[in-house]
Amino acid sequence: MNDLTEETRNKLKIGVILFVIAFFVIYGVFMYFKYATPKTEEQEAKNNTVVFAQPKLTFFSTEQTLNLYPDRITLHEPYLIVVRPEGWKSEIYNMQTKKKEKVVNEIILDYFDGNSVYNKQGLETYYNNKNLRVLCDRAFIKSSKEVVCVTRIDKNKPENKVITINTKDLSQTELHRSQNVITAIYYAKNTLYIGEYDFTTQKASIMVN
Repeated sequence: MNDLTEETRNKLKIGVILFVIAFFVIYGVFMYFKYATPKTEEQEAKNNTVVFAQPKLTFFSTEQTLNLYPDRITLHEPYLIVVRPEGWKSEIYNMQTKKKEKVVNEIILDYFDGNSVYNKQGLETYYNNKNLRVLCDRAFIKSSKEVVCVTRIDKNKPENKVITINTKDLSQTELHRSQNVITAIYYAKNTLYIGEYDFTTQKASIMVN
């Protein structure tokens, strides 16, 4: 597995990225509509949809086209985050207000309630303006004091692990290390969901921690 080129690894990850995106987007949208006020007007119902059908993302009354790679979607309910790494641009949408929250010229890993985790110029990961002293491939804001991060065990190899970072003192705690490649994380109702990809079987899976 270590002999795979970066290009080959990226191509193999496309399948699992789409799989995990679908899971998290469906989960988040389901939770939103579960607690949202029901609509009776046909036009209102039509505009109350969030659909990702590659390559098109429909966010209520707006549509946009995403590249298969490296563009990606992440979710932290009620926020939907569209990341375009090649343009160093991230768009944050609020599913409650049905509006675009903001556009950021950084690679946003997660956003919640005005706080963001992002890779500054692709070199190090920040929580708001604080350097976390680590480079995360994925991240999730668990609270104002704790961020869940997926980081590589060796920067020259694809294997990675899940850690938590204390945003106050930057202490780290390892939560999970896999023989596969961790491609996504999501935290909800005290449960951590971890998306993994097995290069040997070329299959994706979701682990519940």
